[in-house]
Amino acid sequence: MKCRNCGKKFKGRYCPTCGFDNGENSKQSRLNFFKDRIQEQPGNRKWFQSKKVRIALIVLVLLMVVGLAGGGDSDTSTTDRATTTEEVSEVDNTTVTDDTSHGQVVSIRAKYSGSKEAGNTLSNSAAIQVYAKYEDGEEEQVENWSIETPKKLKAGKTTKVTIEYEGVETTLKVKCTTLTKKQYKKKCKRIKYKKLMRNPNKYMNKYVKYTGKVNQVIESGQIKMAVTKDRYGFYDDDILVIYEEKTKILEDDIVTIYGQAGGNYTYTTVLGANKEVPVVYAKYYKIK
Repeated sequence: MKCRNCGKKFKGRYCPTCGFDNGENSKQSRLNFFKDRIQEQPGNRKWFQSKKVRIALIVLVLLMVVGLAGGGDSDTSTTDRATTTEEVSEVDNTTVTDDTSHGQVVSIRAKYSGSKEAGNTLSNSAAIQVYAKYEDGEEEQVENWSIETPKKLKAGKTTKVTIEYEGVETTLKVKCTTLTKKQYKKKCKRIKYKKLMRNPNKYMNKYVKYTGKVNQVIESGQIKMAVTKDRYGFYDDDILVIYEEKTKILEDDIVTIYGQAGGNYTYTTVLGANKEVPVVYAKYYKIK
């Protein structure tokens, strides 16, 4: 007969070549045959059926998977870190170059662009621009300069402050545009009435001085006065005087005013007629 396991021809029930039992059910015979052969092999145990072995195999597989995944992340992270370091290095190099490319500061100069009226303070927060000149001859505007002793602008005075930058100092001088009382009065000049009346735009904001007789106190701080005295002692040619503060001026007072021309003003008289007069914004006055 022919062995159902190895295909060799033989006589009897058991195959002399592979030992297969050809007399039993084919499927059951093959199962029993391999089971017996496994048990007969020295050192062969059913290790693959052990629970601990299966758990160990599962853990090993998981570690391998995690290791592969972690390795990929590590490469990416390393690349990112390398790129970041390079970028930072480039920025640092640029910053250092900018700071030292011109060499040391050899001199500085300062310019003031703020208000020059009295009361303004020259300090670190003032409208001051500072320029540094370097060893290579280049000049650029700089920050982080300092004024150790701030000072206020005073009328009629030139104020000086010392500015320091990187150990180099300069002196800034600012002349106050606010005049002292004496300077203001000295600057005021009398302009002929007819010229002032006919050319209000030409004399706008000019410093003027007039002496005359007060015809009317309109309200505190506003008066109408005649400024041209004829040979008989009578006054004519009215102007409107506007003073910033309250005055003690009364009607018929002889007053000298110091101020700036403000153009012409038209008003309606008690008789209903329109009258145009020059306006003066007075800063100081003196009653005779």
